[in-house]
Amino acid sequence: MLSSLREFESELRGSGVRSISRCTNLNLAGGSLTLAVLRMHGDLIGGLATPDFWVLSRRDQCDLRKPSQECCNSGTKKTFPSDILQSFTFTVHSSDLPLLQVKMATHLAALCPGKGQPFQIQPRSTPKPGPDELLIAVKSVALNPADIIMRDQGLFITEYPTVLGFDMSGLVLDLGENVPVGDDGFQPGTRVAAYSASAWKGCAPDYGPFQERCLVPWQHAVRLPGQNMSWNHAATLPVSVQVPLSAWDMMGIPRMDDKASSDDSQDDDRVEKKEALLIWGASSSIGTMGVQTARLMCQDPKSPFAAVYATSGPTNHEYIRSLGADRAFNYKDPKAVESIVSAAKEDGLVIRHCFLATGQLSLCQAVLKEFVDLSPAEGKTTAKIGSAPWIPADAQDVDGVEVIFVMPSTVEEERLEQFKYWIGTYLRKHLSNGSIRPSPEPTVVGNGLDFINSALEKMSQGVSCTKLVVEVGE
Repeated sequence: MLSSLREFESELRGSGVRSISRCTNLNLAGGSLTLAVLRMHGDLIGGLATPDFWVLSRRDQCDLRKPSQECCNSGTKKTFPSDILQSFTFTVHSSDLPLLQVKMATHLAALCPGKGQPFQIQPRSTPKPGPDELLIAVKSVALNPADIIMRDQGLFITEYPTVLGFDMSGLVLDLGENVPVGDDGFQPGTRVAAYSASAWKGCAPDYGPFQERCLVPWQHAVRLPGQNMSWNHAATLPVSVQVPLSAWDMMGIPRMDDKASSDDSQDDDRVEKKEALLIWGASSSIGTMGVQTARLMCQDPKSPFAAVYATSGPTNHEYIRSLGADRAFNYKDPKAVESIVSAAKEDGLVIRHCFLATGQLSLCQAVLKEFVDLSPAEGKTTAKIGSAPWIPADAQDVDGVEVIFVMPSTVEEERLEQFKYWIGTYLRKHLSNGSIRPSPEPTVVGNGLDFINSALEKMSQGVSCTKLVVEVGE
């Protein structure tokens, strides 16, 4: 199967075509064979619509508008994926040489026309993946608070109209150069979840997931294990996993996979487990994955963490315990800070690392302050908070407690390596062995890009312990 327009052009040239103008008109005149390429019926193969194309000689006299005629069977059958060519027409010039007019494929997108404006559903040209890129047929998208900020405030957007979004799941349609292939890589038809690179591309519209086709760096994508995970569940994964993993990195917590492997029975390999890891806002999407990834750290004999403490509303306590929280606290309780500190002392633990998924920074600072052990050099940091929300300009400094805003590197090479680990290595490993599951459960707002506007409005009204999803493709 020819999998790219480049290969298609190469095939035509190899058959005697003298000149090809990309994306416009192809003058098919060459030697003893004049080519006509006809689209036949499409078959669904592996989730990809694959139309059949035929190569005919000039001597074939069949009606070109009816390619199913018997006389067409004298041609040579060729197959091209549907994302290469969308439509074409055949005409005959006075020289009796055919002209093939080719249009590149288009797809529907929820375009953001301007700051603060609702999305509009419009067609746009389907791009070809560049080096290290995947073209994905988007099946589901999950929504994040940052989507509202970008739509309303124009954050990161350099030019309108554009396409927004972060979380997606779908099928790989095409690969650019240098993309790894095979069992450990990607190929057309691979099921993936992916994190958009839009924010690092000036919000160029080809990279936003709120459309039927989207470009993604392969480092931002993970192969889904098996066929059982739904598109909706898969779409909830990328941001939910990336943010807490980024927090652990930025707080200087060693990655489990980076530690030297050795016999766990040796005492030298073990460390004293004396810390509880605090997740504030644990029922948010990134908070639930914070609990799951923290639980895995607690299970590592080389990690200093012994327990996961988490805050949420009381109605979600049972759920976050099912994800791995050892203790759950009501963040609405006026004595929440006191309760957390008392529990840690009762357990013989200290709390010096906190992931703030959502909520009040000052409450996290108040908890960690109780466990700060200042050195003679006054103010030395001994506790850290990784904050997913923006750090307020009026946030108070607390001696011994460092607050770090969680975000990937702004250096392209570093960011790609980070995502390659967070999404391609860590997430793939723990999805495959079942130690991480999609969380929280998705709520489907609707099927079709036109539901993204209403989904964002629903999110702005507030949701708890769920992730809003819009189904894009079947």
